Amino acid sequence: MRHYYTQRKSYFNVARCWYETYLTETEEGAKLAALSSMAVHYLIAEHATPKALEDLAECTAFSPATYFAERNAAIQGITTKLQKQLEDIPQLQYLLQRFTSIELIREKVAREVETLCANHPQLAGHDDRQLLLRSRCSEHDLLVVSRFYLRLRLDRLAQLVGLTPEHTEEFLMMMVASKTLYAKMDRVDGLVVFEAKKNATEVINGWNEAVERSVALLDKASHLIVKERMLHNISAARAQQAVTL
Repeated sequence: MRHYYTQRKSYFNVARCWYETYLTETEEGAKLAALSSMAVHYLIAEHATPKALEDLAECTAFSPATYFAERNAAIQGITTKLQKQLEDIPQLQYLLQRFTSIELIREKVAREVETLCANHPQLAGHDDRQLLLRSRCSEHDLLVVSRFYLRLRLDRLAQLVGLTPEHTEEFLMMMVASKTLYAKMDRVDGLVVFEAKKNATEVINGWNEAVERSVALLDKASHLIVKERMLHNISAARAQQAVTL
């Protein structure tokens, strides 16, 4: 089935096949190789909806133990569930941890990515997979930026993710097409807008939520102030009592 999914370019399901192998192998060397191959294929896996992935996997009797809804859930899941086992492949563990972080990673992981591309049996000699791994780093950075900015100039966005403006625009179009990211391009002003247009009801609901959060924070601050005053008064009373005695 690995060969079948490789031909279909469904590296998510290739990774799941390797996960099945990892769970059934008994020999330590083969088990570690399966774990390593699984991690690589989850890193290069396609962005797709859970339904699309499940539809493609219908012809395979996968174990429920290897189920993840989509790529990000899989990376987060194996990083947590197999933390101890991944310590035997520290380079891949480091990469997986970076992909679960909310930080720009492309420059930080460049050396590890190039080393893997040159030496890992699932990447060496496979130019398309190497390109996918590098692309996933850039895509991760674009997703991180979209979490912190509502709009941003294209040249500044390109600078943040370490790409040319042309490559950045290309990645944005691919991610929007795959529904991985929401973005609109204003080419006249050179702006990228990450916030979807909201109707009046959504705007009002957003305001209500913001007000509720603000009130909750004020209540918490008020409670802490009262608590601090009480503790201060108790300390002052004890000090006064000690002086009197």
